[in-house]
Amino acid sequence: MVDNTQQIYEEERSPNVFVTIFRALVIALFFPVRLLIRFFKLLNELRAVILGFITFLFILLIALIVILIFKPPFFWDPIKVYLNADLNNLVTQDVKESDIYNKINLSTDNNGYVELTEDEIVYLFRMFGVLNEKSTIGLKQDKLIMYINTENSDKPLWLFVESTVDERGNLNVSKSGFGRFMLPDFISSSVSKGFGGVLDFLGRQSKNSGMVILFNQVLDQKRVFQDLTLSNVILKDGKAVLLFVIL
Repeated sequence: MVDNTQQIYEEERSPNVFVTIFRALVIALFFPVRLLIRFFKLLNELRAVILGFITFLFILLIALIVILIFKPPFFWDPIKVYLNADLNNLVTQDVKESDIYNKINLSTDNNGYVELTEDEIVYLFRMFGVLNEKSTIGLKQDKLIMYINTENSDKPLWLFVESTVDERGNLNVSKSGFGRFMLPDFISSSVSKGFGGVLDFLGRQSKNSGMVILFNQVLDQKRVFQDLTLSNVILKDGKAVLLFVIL
């Protein structure tokens, strides 16, 4: 009797085959649906993240436009310092015009050439009228670099235009930008047209003449000995070497 009762109890506890199959079918049918629900849930979460990121970029763009338009010093000054990088300490020393021409005449008379510093070249360009007080010049090997301050004198933002001397002695704009930010090539090739003054002047020189004609225009010929004729200009680091022919 006990055995029969135990057998009936175990049969009642054992799952029905049809029920098991039905459950398996339900799970199999609803599994893709559950996956689809999870996919759409994840998609909604991803959409929320993307919308949040786009909103952040939009706010950042608006803030940048406001900074560029109104230029609040507490934001704009650190940006200028960052953009300038190593150009923050561009300083030009004062020189005397008489000292420059005395140096040219005496040194050339003795050696046939004269070495002019960056400060002396800056003074000559300023006296010629193509370089204002907010601009300066840097010299490297076969390179002439114009630095234009696009902001105020106390907190400058330097735009540089680098021109390279080719084998014919002509100047060609090779690159331009700020200390940490280079302008694209197509902008560098045409940047000399947009700033007037010295850049327009250099743009004309690079197309129509070489370094000799450029420096002949900058020099006051009335203050150079009449028997001296400029024959070549060599740009080096921090100086320009002017070679003369003594007639």
